[in-house]
Amino acid sequence: FHDVPARMSEAQLVISRAGASSVADISVIGRPSILIPLAIATDDHQTANAEGLTQAGAAIRIPESALEVDSLSEQIATILSQPDGAAQMAQAALSVGRPDATEALAALTAAFGLGSVIGPALAAAFVERIGIAGFMFAVSALVASGAVAIRAFLPERTAPKRQGRPINPFVQFKFAAD
Repeated sequence: FHDVPARMSEAQLVISRAGASSVADISVIGRPSILIPLAIATDDHQTANAEGLTQAGAAIRIPESALEVDSLSEQIATILSQPDGAAQMAQAALSVGRPDATEALAALTAAFGLGSVIGPALAAAFVERIGIAGFMFAVSALVASGAVAIRAFLPERTAPKRQGRPINPFVQFKFAAD
């Protein structure tokens, strides 16, 4: 689909993997969700991505290894049959969303005096300040607008760490105007 955010905004419930862009979209759009992190994701980063929404009460996380038709059906029915609970989940999602993430990333880049290149140190600082979902939302918006071009993915061994785990994905960007 080319219009995933639009489809999410029309949904009563989002059932999704927990990729950083999906989590960012869910939090900015404000929808209750059931997140199923990809079991083979590097360093289980999708579980980490889902953490903010689940802790806020905006999402239910089901490990892929525990995914069964009956339990998923039950979770769907529970959310959809309780409109007040679903509305609370939606508000919780909005509470962790950062629709200003693109502006914050640009301001942080300027504050660090790094010009137009966003490298791993800046990305780590941004993630610590705004979270991985906010970072990915900002990056997605910048890439979609054509303002930023992705230069290179960084090897995992050089990726900054949060709570002892690599923060994925980290890329180096160059503003298209440069």
